[in-house]
Amino acid sequence: MSAHDHPVRSFAGALDTAIAAHGLTLDRLRRHLADHGVAVSNATLSYWRRGLRQPENERSRRAVAVLEQVLDLPPATLTSRIGPPRPRGRWVDRAEQMPIGDLIAKLATPGEGRRSLVSVHDVYTVTEHGTERGVRTRIVLRGLGGRVTRYVVGYQSDHPGIVPVLADVDYASVGRVLTDPGAGYLVAELVLDRPIRGGEYAVLEYEIGGHVTPPIAHYFRNLRRPVSEYTQLIRFEGRPPAFCTSYWQANASAPVHAVKSVRMGKSRDVCFVVRDGRVGIIGTDWRW
Repeated sequence: MSAHDHPVRSFAGALDTAIAAHGLTLDRLRRHLADHGVAVSNATLSYWRRGLRQPENERSRRAVAVLEQVLDLPPATLTSRIGPPRPRGRWVDRAEQMPIGDLIAKLATPGEGRRSLVSVHDVYTVTEHGTERGVRTRIVLRGLGGRVTRYVVGYQSDHPGIVPVLADVDYASVGRVLTDPGAGYLVAELVLDRPIRGGEYAVLEYEIGGHVTPPIAHYFRNLRRPVSEYTQLIRFEGRPPAFCTSYWQANASAPVHAVKSVRMGKSRDVCFVVRDGRVGIIGTDWRW
């Protein structure tokens, strides 16, 4: 490992060390940045901290300069560690832009049929202590051609070293499972109970949970493919937060769009639905 790649010398490593030293949650850090007039989502901060993205445009680099102030770091402590722009364009596979894609690629099945996402429904539960209970996901697939036998799911913990757990699966069986404990990745192959062909549909459900996390104040899904309908529902087992907001980003370095308040129901849940969901990050932030 070169000096440039050492986790503390890298941008992500230096940022993670500084955040941990201050004992800040990503939500509190986001609020401090907002007090300085800088709007950065929890998803972006999470990606920067884990090295899944780096700030590359001018707006993001200005945000990093403010981060240095908020974290009481000498000037250029973080900005000097930002690497050169990463390759982009039609010749770069999307998996290369997200390290978890390396694990997903290992579960590729030659000859597998084509399918589309009709709907994805996430129910994310927050415990009475403000920690993550887990997320249950329901997916509807439509066959487009060939024989579709499986679907690969991935999950990323916000906290490196905490490995997510595939706790339950319905309407499918668990195939190959890969994890990266250091990065907090889980990738699992779900084998459909009934293979589908063009024009046929399949439903599968799975639950990620059973791992202990520090308090959390956001949830987001990175859609890697378009989906006709995406639903994100956040349930709070304890006291409800003061307010919640939803947002969308093309990627973790892009501006935050469509930020709006979402109202809470009597059962202490917030929900929003996206029709014709584009590839990108869809998230919910909350504040106690």
